[in-house]
Amino acid sequence: MKNNGKEMKEVPQSSREDKSWRYAASGSAFPPALPPRHPATAVVRGADELTAPPSLIRDNAEAKILQHPLITAADYCDRKHLLSHISFLSGQLQRAELLLQNASRAMVSDEELARFDPLLAQGHIDRLESSLAQVALLREVELERSRAWRRKLIDYVWKEFLS
Repeated sequence: MKNNGKEMKEVPQSSREDKSWRYAASGSAFPPALPPRHPATAVVRGADELTAPPSLIRDNAEAKILQHPLITAADYCDRKHLLSHISFLSGQLQRAELLLQNASRAMVSDEELARFDPLLAQGHIDRLESSLAQVALLREVELERSRAWRRKLIDYVWKEFLS
């Protein structure tokens, strides 16, 4: 498509998503059933073919995120896995920004732009980081209490039953 002598490319809203579910290894911190692979991790068949960034779809007043890796409660317990997810999503956002910058004219509606606000996302990440730090501190306190109770129990058993 040409506009004022400039060539414009439209970014299609389809993806080559592998629909098969994957399974985590036993003993893994990930849930037993993992979602289908994200298109970014799948084999790219056509290097010159563009794919759209993940998008939100409204269905019965409920927002559903498509094409994103699943983040579960187990991931929130493990800071390393959670930060890995955040890094992945950050990379996807950077790729989407590059796609928009390379386009002659951004063909994105106001509704689509309203779906992601970087300042709001950074606020969520900061609050999440703070919450993870608090959880880590609470876990340390709980472990110390557990050790203290265990020492008391061992002392009690030694005094009462083994003396």
